[in-house]
Amino acid sequence: MKRIGKNTSIVKRITVLSSDIVGMKGLKIGAKFIDVKSDLSQTIPSYPDGYFGLKVKNDNQVTCFFNISNNQNLGVGNVKFETIPEDIVVEQILIE
Repeated sequence: MKRIGKNTSIVKRITVLSSDIVGMKGLKIGAKFIDVKSDLSQTIPSYPDGYFGLKVKNDNQVTCFFNISNNQNLGVGNVKFETIPEDIVVEQILIE
């Protein structure tokens, strides 16, 4: 089925799921929060469905989503940056 009126040659989102891809300053899947927190914005956005993500400082087009299966309270909101567990790991990196 051909889509009419849409530009199919422009990529709008990329989700990184592989630890083989390493970004600036060691940002990659599996990185611990303690190792990347200095590169992340302390503003905590709200995401639906229990996700927990933080934007990269000075680049709001890159978001790190963390595995919070053992810290589900992080997905509910009302969290302070200083209280984020240092051992949670990057599960996905979204580039928009």
